[in-house]
Amino acid sequence: MMALHRITPLAATLFAAVAFPGCAPLEPQQAVPAPAARSTIGFDIHANERLALFLFSYHAARGLSDREFRSPLPLSEDDAALLARFEREFAPVATAFAPYLDSHPGFNRAMQFMAGNLTGAEVEFPDPELKDALDRFVPVYRAHFAPRHARITGSMKADLEAQLALHGDAMGRAVARELGGEWREEPVRLDLVPYATRIGAYTNFYQTVMSAAMAEYRDHALEMAFHEAAHTDPMDDSLKAVAQAALDRHGIENDRFWHYLQFYGVGRAAQSVLGPDYVPYHEATGLSQRSGAEFYAAIDEVWDDHSTIAARADAALALVKTRSD
Repeated sequence: MMALHRITPLAATLFAAVAFPGCAPLEPQQAVPAPAARSTIGFDIHANERLALFLFSYHAARGLSDREFRSPLPLSEDDAALLARFEREFAPVATAFAPYLDSHPGFNRAMQFMAGNLTGAEVEFPDPELKDALDRFVPVYRAHFAPRHARITGSMKADLEAQLALHGDAMGRAVARELGGEWREEPVRLDLVPYATRIGAYTNFYQTVMSAAMAEYRDHALEMAFHEAAHTDPMDDSLKAVAQAALDRHGIENDRFWHYLQFYGVGRAAQSVLGPDYVPYHEATGLSQRSGAEFYAAIDEVWDDHSTIAARADAALALVKTRSD
């Protein structure tokens, strides 16, 4: 029997606001005051077998499909070999996932309910056919796939918890300082799975899900845990508002500028906590060279000249505009 995880009041309210055919919503709740802001944030870390099965199956079904996807996530050689061995047993799961193959698991509402159900939220699984297919595949998954998946997620969970014990409070304060924001009072529920998405992680109103099988995330676990936490409010709202105000002042359109600021700021926070030899995620992976390179270069050039995120955003865009003229 899967242990129930206490869903936060905010998540419960949002889950309750949406219903699907055959899926009863939560009972409407009393209005809950906005949680108090604070200078650091906690994490509630899980390695849930059912969620690991769900997301592994989603990516496996996408891989087996003859359709072309913008962001396929390759399985490991071991998983691909096992999947070929158990192709017949997995076939009903792949068929049941067909309606969701073009959807993002973190932002498709039905898939949010599925993940919530599997990780303890008091909501129903909105697709009985898919749930039945997954349940029937559990014995095969548990016998052949789960032991290795559990080692991967368990190892990252232990490492991340150790890093948080040493550096969590300092990292929370450093991110709040660099991004000029405040944290919510409630801890972030962080679920570690072998496969989350091609880019490694996502955060929605209920949980953060992170790929433990991706070396880039294991090597930057502390930084990326706080990066994902910064996608929660009030930190997320305040950063987006600052970024948009700066864009409007300079007459520039860019819907990712806030994310460039976030990657850079959280990376700087991690470097300040872990030491000058630490290489932030966006640098180590080449992310800041593949997307928005001119913005990252400007942000880096002006960051230390200013003490507030608003001034940094404004100065960076002024520099981008000057160089583009």
